[in-house]
Amino acid sequence: MRMICDILSIVHPKEGGKVKNRNYYTRFHMILEILSWVLMLASLLIAIIGSVTLKGPIAIHFDGKGNPNGYGSPASMLLLPIIMMVTNGTVSLIGHFLDPSAWNMPFKVNYLRRNIVYRDMMSMLFMMELELAVFVLGFTLMTFFQKMQGVGLFSILFAVVLFGTIIAWCVIAYRHNKI
Repeated sequence: MRMICDILSIVHPKEGGKVKNRNYYTRFHMILEILSWVLMLASLLIAIIGSVTLKGPIAIHFDGKGNPNGYGSPASMLLLPIIMMVTNGTVSLIGHFLDPSAWNMPFKVNYLRRNIVYRDMMSMLFMMELELAVFVLGFTLMTFFQKMQGVGLFSILFAVVLFGTIIAWCVIAYRHNKI
């Protein structure tokens, strides 16, 4: 814990390690974040129910057409929600405690426009968090019901939406940076 506090102090020494992203965190971000956590918890709950109620080996890996090509214990359903909850937790910590001026940006941020630009990048961050939660819930439901038809299309659609979000919010932030 001390190491994390030291890192935060290095990131924003003027604030004594108390990085405050209040200038950038909006009600919209809060809604996105809450929705993503609700979906993640739903995924975990479904995985817990599946690990208790499903019998024998279940299909846990599928090809692009939805045909099973890997089997495992029903408890293996817990892996994706747990791993992704750790990922979402990391994203939330970054959004709340890591000063956006420490983030890698695709352009040099105009100091006078930094608040709106960082707010845009926070929007991207929390939108991606929600998109990941939707993907995890969808995949967990598919695994629970053992109906994976369309998993390839679902995965491609997820990737397109995710990269579209990154591109869209970077363009929006870039335009706000130049105004």
